[in-house]
Amino acid sequence: MSNNVVRPVPGNAAQGPEPRHLRSTDVDEARSIGTDLYYPHRLRVADLSADFRMRVDAFDAGPLTVGTIEYNTNVRVETQALDVAYHLNVPLEGQLRTSSGKNQIIATPQRAALYRRDQPTVIEGWDRHCRMLAIKIPRGVLEAHLGTLIGKPVTKAIAFEPSLDLRDPWAREWWSFMEILIRHLGNPNSLVRNPMMLTSIADSVMTGLLLSSDHQYRPDLEALTPGAAPAAVRKAVEIMESSPQQPITVADLAAACGVGVRSLQTGFKSTFEMSPLAYLREIRLLRAQRELMTGSPETSAVAEVASAWGFSHLGRFAADYAARFGELPSDTLRR
Repeated sequence: MSNNVVRPVPGNAAQGPEPRHLRSTDVDEARSIGTDLYYPHRLRVADLSADFRMRVDAFDAGPLTVGTIEYNTNVRVETQALDVAYHLNVPLEGQLRTSSGKNQIIATPQRAALYRRDQPTVIEGWDRHCRMLAIKIPRGVLEAHLGTLIGKPVTKAIAFEPSLDLRDPWAREWWSFMEILIRHLGNPNSLVRNPMMLTSIADSVMTGLLLSSDHQYRPDLEALTPGAAPAAVRKAVEIMESSPQQPITVADLAAACGVGVRSLQTGFKSTFEMSPLAYLREIRLLRAQRELMTGSPETSAVAEVASAWGFSHLGRFAADYAARFGELPSDTLRR
């Protein structure tokens, strides 16, 4: 055994469970690490003559396990039916070949792999560099949460479709939320690490996943949405997502979706707990944040980014941005 485990420095209990930064150059030890964090599995290395390294950085988000996994060489991971949990994998870089039961997909940064609890799984790849986000959601937690949402017990395994297109409007919004969460989980001083925050964050992660993915309980969730039909709300979201920088009114959206203004407002309030224009502001803020994160003070200016995403008043943009992300836009640009 290599015992290449990086232990976290103990912190304040108010910050919640400490992250686990785990490293190994031994295949058996790597298998043990993966089993302890996720599931019992077989780990096969394609080239036994190659140097083997595995790296895991895992965080507890309430009852959820959120972690990144990397291998430096081609491996194949096989499990029996997960049984105890549902699971989602998203390559942050590269791609992986994977399956849940007989359903096979290529997982990429734009296409997540979803795994049912009642099917065996296979993941293989890492022949080229790949860093994968792995989210484990305990079976009882997710099924109880879904039951609470639809108002009746969940008696059968949630039959998720095996892939989730992260370019779809709702899935894209859910994934934007996850990207922000992942970034803040790595910060020991972040508010999201506080135990009082983690339960509600986990609920949001599960609700967003259930609403944006396909499964047999999806109609039950949509039937609970009053006001504008889910199709009309989704169409409004698609319109805003396609060109959020353009000026648009609620009346414009309602007309384009074939519903009344009041119906559309009620639909957004029921679905997102915000108005259509608040939702549009959220899209714009997320796009602005993404541009600021990838820019630099030498090539970008906050005022230019704000204007590009439809914010005409720089001071109001800065205030809204700070309220949403906990820092000024200039701080994001300098980081």
